[in-house]
Amino acid sequence: MDVIREYLFQIILLLASAVIAVIASLQKERGKKILAWLLTIALVGISAVLAFTAAIDTNASTCPYSGATDEATFKNIIRAEEKAVLEEDIAMLDQIYVPGATVRNIHLGVTAPVSTYYQQIFTDTDFLELQHYDIKVLKVEGPNAWVTSSDAGVMFLKNTGEQLDYLNPPDSNHYIFTRDTAGCWKISHFSIQAQDEVFP
Repeated sequence: MDVIREYLFQIILLLASAVIAVIASLQKERGKKILAWLLTIALVGISAVLAFTAAIDTNASTCPYSGATDEATFKNIIRAEEKAVLEEDIAMLDQIYVPGATVRNIHLGVTAPVSTYYQQIFTDTDFLELQHYDIKVLKVEGPNAWVTSSDAGVMFLKNTGEQLDYLNPPDSNHYIFTRDTAGCWKISHFSIQAQDEVFP
């Protein structure tokens, strides 16, 4: 957006220079009419560019993880979840999950609301490394989508002092994405280590 606005500013300067030149060189009635047309066209063009950039800014702030395609958006959101876990950022997690979303960890035998699940994980564990692989979009239907991934990382267990490396197999993470009231894709359910379950 900053680049577009800079170009716009340069255009305004050029137009202003042209207008000054026209005023200086054209004193006849015809010249005044040409000047009026130039000013009108310039104002319409500037207004259109400003409206366009404002619309893009609004969309970006409404759906901060949106990509060029649905698949790109899902990947962006999964990467954001990685970052939130590594930084223990509950506020970021709230941005990528719909209200009332749940997380299920089959290995731990736990299903819980997002904030409850992650706060307990952050109490017990420090994630030193985390990365998702093999992100696959299985199905998109209406306002819902079904996506899988695998993941690997290094975590430190605070209760025992152990450091563990782990690698989950393909399709072990199951995500259900749902469009929220603003039309943005967000996670409505996340199942971890669910590779033995049929999905969707």
